[in-house]
Amino acid sequence: LGKKAKSAREYLGSLALAWDNWLVEADNNNWPANVDAGRLAALREPDIVVGLAAASALVEDFNQIFNATLERQRSQASIIQGLEEKKSRLEAHLKLLKADRTASTPLLDKLRSLGIRAQTLGRVVEVLPAGEEWWGTIEAILHQDSNAVVVDDPKDFAIALKQWIEMPKPEPLIDPHSLGAEPPTPTSLATFCETSHHLARRFVDWRLGHLVAVKDRGELAATPHGAARDGAVREGPIARQLTPVKELSLGEKGLRRLREAKQKEFNETATELTKANRERDAVNLWLTSGKKEGLSRNNPPASSDGIQRLNELRPRVAALSDSMKVVETPDRVARLTKLRQLESTITASDQEIGGLKDPLSAFATEEQGALEALQSANRDVETSGILLQQLRTKLPSGILEEELSCRLMEGLAVSDSWRTRHDQAEDREGEWEQKSAGAKSRRLKARNDLRGAYGAEYEDFDVEDETNARYDRRLHEIRQNEVDKFQGQAKERRADWEKRLQEDVLDRLRQRLKEAKDTINDFRTILNRPIGNYRYVLRQIRDGTHSALWKLLDHTEDAQQPGDALFDHALHDEIEKAKSELMAAVENPDEKRTAALLDYRNYHYYDLEMVPVGYDDESEGNISLQARGRSLSGGEGQAPFFIAMLAAFYRVYDRGKGQKSTNLGLVVMDEAFSKLSAGHISDCLDLARNFGLQLILAFPMDRLGTMVQHADSIVQCRVKRTLDARGAPIEIVNDVVRWSREKAVEVFLQ
Repeated sequence: LGKKAKSAREYLGSLALAWDNWLVEADNNNWPANVDAGRLAALREPDIVVGLAAASALVEDFNQIFNATLERQRSQASIIQGLEEKKSRLEAHLKLLKADRTASTPLLDKLRSLGIRAQTLGRVVEVLPAGEEWWGTIEAILHQDSNAVVVDDPKDFAIALKQWIEMPKPEPLIDPHSLGAEPPTPTSLATFCETSHHLARRFVDWRLGHLVAVKDRGELAATPHGAARDGAVREGPIARQLTPVKELSLGEKGLRRLREAKQKEFNETATELTKANRERDAVNLWLTSGKKEGLSRNNPPASSDGIQRLNELRPRVAALSDSMKVVETPDRVARLTKLRQLESTITASDQEIGGLKDPLSAFATEEQGALEALQSANRDVETSGILLQQLRTKLPSGILEEELSCRLMEGLAVSDSWRTRHDQAEDREGEWEQKSAGAKSRRLKARNDLRGAYGAEYEDFDVEDETNARYDRRLHEIRQNEVDKFQGQAKERRADWEKRLQEDVLDRLRQRLKEAKDTINDFRTILNRPIGNYRYVLRQIRDGTHSALWKLLDHTEDAQQPGDALFDHALHDEIEKAKSELMAAVENPDEKRTAALLDYRNYHYYDLEMVPVGYDDESEGNISLQARGRSLSGGEGQAPFFIAMLAAFYRVYDRGKGQKSTNLGLVVMDEAFSKLSAGHISDCLDLARNFGLQLILAFPMDRLGTMVQHADSIVQCRVKRTLDARGAPIEIVNDVVRWSREKAVEVFLQ
């Protein structure tokens, strides 16, 4: 019972500590958690029975707190759901505002996808500072019309109207043909609006031009058409009260204000939602921690079942102890001690007997195994004797028994066991069988190859024949009688091979190399003029890694054909090697290393040299772009590239002086002259002008200041992308604006 009491005491102590921690957390966060203080104190009472009763009662207190808190959490869930819905609405609205829109515009998107230039009225109309007090009234009067679509060209209205009719819920569409041209009334609401769009101007004048701006509704009595700052509007016989719009959206200024207001509202909503979620999660975690600590159930130790009888049993234990002391005489104590010693001896003997049983059982098992092994060995000896006699009869005659006995004694004298020798013999037997099978497979493959290559001659040969006699006879016949015939065939095939080499490879290579040389000469003629402070000379140098092929091409250029006796004997081996490499490339065109030999562009390497004006082509001041290209600056390195490109275009477009007027001469370049200085750009453009080329150059706006003085016409292309939540584009709009050269010069060169 003492152990049971200790276990119950430990349980009550840990339960009291868990309740303290749980209630402290509730108190720190102002969460309602009312518990009977007397029951909590009873957990630490010396009387364990009282403590266990209090623990059982506290379970009911916890469950009441738990259920009441869950009910509050359910009411809080509706508030969180409302905040989440509001955040989603604001997020969707912000996406539209960041895309310069206040609502979805399916009609506008469709028109722009068809290439029709159109705008939303609210995006092209600005409210002037003088009309700031009437802004809310202006937007209330326009209402949905601020989202109306207005086409840039009235000719496109018919297409826009067709699209509007086909759509289920499009935004409003302004008909340019129905708009009047009357000027607005002075001091009308229309005078407070500014727009550069001619059709939007006409619509604003039509809708707001007759409404005179007054400060108070009392002044409306003096005008048949007017609008006050508080939203009161009178139009002829009708006077009505509108609610001035607070979320202003007209123009860039209004859109910016609305975007800032919605962003602020979104941030406040997100903060409030985060706070509510954190509060909910914290409460749920608090409730869960209480359950984990065991506050929701009464779970005392199993050993505490008899604790209630502890107070009853203690007097009985004391009485029994006193009775034992009365009957405890020295004689009885001695006999009891001796009895305990005898019991200990019996226990040790039993343990020792049990320990001997296992070795006896193991010995019996080993003995049985040994007897079985002996019987098996005797049977093997008898079988080996019979097998020995059978093998002896298979040995050739003349082998004496004495010789066999000597060999047997020698084998017995070897330290290796018979089992080891037997395993080694089997291994060698397996190796030789594998070698035999491999040799047979190779022989079979060689025979099949012969039949495939010379089927007519070996048609009646059996490839599965175990002997090689038939093949040996055929080989003897070939060596004795047909060597000359085959040598003649080889000579004819070599002549045919070299003829194909000459006609199919060398002649074509030589033709391509001649064309490359003519092209280089054309470029030298085109670039034979000063360009800025330099002339540009194109070099074509033979690649030394192909020296053997160059010698082959040089020796076969005139009347000397491959295989002719006029070949230089000292070059014979090198040229033969070159011919073999070329034929290997012809026969294996898919192999990159050999196929590269058939590409004439690999036979030279090229260099473009910058020669200062006034110096000859071999001057020491020349700059080799091949050798020094990496050490030059970006502009110096790019200038020769653009000059070479312009020369290449000129060579393509130039069709002779007689047809020069028919040449288009169009050259399109992206990121043109991106790193060139103004001087290098001027040199390149002068060269293009001398070549009669028309340049269309694409470059960023920051380069316009450098390029504007050379441009004949300027077109600005702007791309506006609308992205979804994942950052993927959902709309791409291309705007093209034509600049006059005078305006560009004024903007960038002022």
